Parts: sequence; C-alpha cells; structure tokens
Amino acid sequence: MVYLTVKKIKQQLHIHVRYDSYAEFQEQFAQKLALLSSKGTLSAFFYLPKMSDKEALVFLNICKAEKITLLGINPQKREDLATRLEEGTVRSGQKVTFSQPLLLFGSIHSSAVVTSSHSVTVMGRVSGVIDLLHRDCVLYASSLQNARIRIADTPYAVLNSLQPCKVYYDSQCLKTVASE
Repeated sequence: MVYLTVKKIKQQLHIHVRYDSYAEFQEQFAQKLALLSSKGTLSAFFYLPKMSDKEALVFLNICKAEKITLLGINPQKREDLATRLEEGTVRSGQKVTFSQPLLLFGSIHSSAVVTSSHSVTVMGRVSGVIDLLHRDCVLYASSLQNARIRIADTPYAVLNSLQPCKVYYDSQCLKTVASE
C-alpha cells in the first residue's frame, strides 16, 4: 500500500510518503505526481522513508520527469522514531510540530496547534487543534473538550470525551473509542 499525504503549509506543498512495497510506490508515485503537476509547475518539500541509493535515484528521476522542483527532502531516520517525552502545557496560540511519536504530560489548550507525522499521546485534556499527517497516526488523550482533530485526509472534526480515548483513521473518517 502507498500513502501519499499532501499538505499546504505557508503556501508550500509538503508531501509525506510511506509505502509497503517500493515497486508499488514507484508505479503510483509517478501517476500521482502527474495529477498534481497537471495544474502547472509544482515545487514541494518531501518527507521520505529510508531508501537505498538506487531507489533514491529512481525517486529523483520521477521528480525530474514530472518537472517537480524539490524544495528539500527530510528522510526518516531510525532515531526519529524514539518517543519524545514532553512535560508541560501547550498554551493557547502556540504552534508546535513533532516528527516523532510524542508523549505529552500536560494539556493542549484551545487555539493551540499540534502537528505531528506520528502518533500523539496526551496525559491531560485536549481542547486545541491536533493535525496528524498520516493514516496510521493515532491520538490517545485523557479527555477531549471541543478538540479539533484531523488525521491524514479527513476534515477537521470537533470531538468531546470525558473519558480517556483513542482517535484513529478509518476509511477517510475519524473513529473514537473511549475506555470504559
């Protein structure tokens, strides 16, 4: 399976790539880039899983063939997958981004924004915005109070739960499971 998530952040495209099979990725990636670039010149920042030199050259050749300007590449490194532990509160107006799994001992206040390319666990109340970039990302929270949550290509959903819960992606929808 190939996962290609396209986000526009500050007028720039950020394309997150994940795949189970490189051969499948190679085939689908060229098709998807052709669709994106059909609207004109395309420039993007790419987030890629670890690739061999040969695979990286194929990736670069696909971008060249589709006339994609690379703004940068952020390869996923093994050490990036270690869970980051944070203590404190993400306050209103704060915007933070994480590129590894996060365990937050604190809360996320309303109008605070947390963006992550991995799963997030909040040992506190979430009333702000959580934007998880991939379908396999999950949000675990002690409680949700008018929290605005998006995972991958879902629209933002306003969720509430007085109990600890799990929010996950399922068929372009968010699902919530509360503990009993």
